[in-house]
Amino acid sequence: MASYTTPCVGGQHFNNSRSTASEHHLPCTQQIFTPRELSQLDVYGTWAVIRNRLHTDDSFEFNKTLKGIKESILHLPDATEQDEPALQAVKVRNRMKACSVCLLNTAAMLTSQPT
Repeated sequence: MASYTTPCVGGQHFNNSRSTASEHHLPCTQQIFTPRELSQLDVYGTWAVIRNRLHTDDSFEFNKTLKGIKESILHLPDATEQDEPALQAVKVRNRMKACSVCLLNTAAMLTSQPT
């Protein structure tokens, strides 16, 4: 089974022997996951690896990871006017998710209360 960890953050390799499924174009993952899902798995892998490396008591490892994050941020392209509609769409989608979760929690509380 393929592992979904990131090999690189900000151009830094992190000595990780694992690589992403989409990098190798494994036939089994190509049949199971769409390209968008493979990208999302890569994001989750990146998130997990970075979070794990930040949750350490080794200051050298923490600073190394933080430096990689800062470099990644510095290499991001500048935002443009063309990015604004996509940003607004994400904000609307996040608000809708938050409202639906709030409604579900309220409904669960109301149905669990004794009458």
